[in-house]
Amino acid sequence: MSYAALHAYCQQLPIPVSRKRLYPKLKELCGVDNLKVYKTGISTEKLLGFFVRPGEGIAGLPNLTAAAPTIVVSRSLNYCWERFVCIKEMMHLFDDELQKLGTAEEFESLITEMIGPLLNRSLAGESEVIAFWRAMGIMCPEAQRQEFHRLRDAKKITDLQIAQNLRMPELHVPSLFDPNYKVFITRIMG
Repeated sequence: MSYAALHAYCQQLPIPVSRKRLYPKLKELCGVDNLKVYKTGISTEKLLGFFVRPGEGIAGLPNLTAAAPTIVVSRSLNYCWERFVCIKEMMHLFDDELQKLGTAEEFESLITEMIGPLLNRSLAGESEVIAFWRAMGIMCPEAQRQEFHRLRDAKKITDLQIAQNLRMPELHVPSLFDPNYKVFITRIMG
């Protein structure tokens, strides 16, 4: 199960990278038969979505246990935010055992950690950061990222236009041009 293989596959896809093309490859690489997306009325104040492994209960939904890897996403998100959250949460299929949450208490603790000041991250908190960068690497193939970077530096394209091309939240576009972007992507290839 290799994020590097998924990343390499996505480098050949046109933008916006289609979830319909991403899901089958992800299922193949991770050995899962099914991947569910469940929209719910969760509050977006602290949480936009989350990933649930098979056999785990779904927070806030009593008596519901995931039969397959499941992404729970707020139905109040617009298309670009929903798309980003779904892709980012999919990246948790690549988490190792130590990064996984086992209890509702660990989940609550992670939410508190993520909205608090950045001090020391738990392994689950680190997993969230890695999932973010993995999603960024999937949503914007490197050749396209370099072209956007060139156009952005020349002031021929705005962050909003890049976001519209990639179908991702404008808020995350500057991360594509972080001076350490390539370092982050290289580190998470394992």
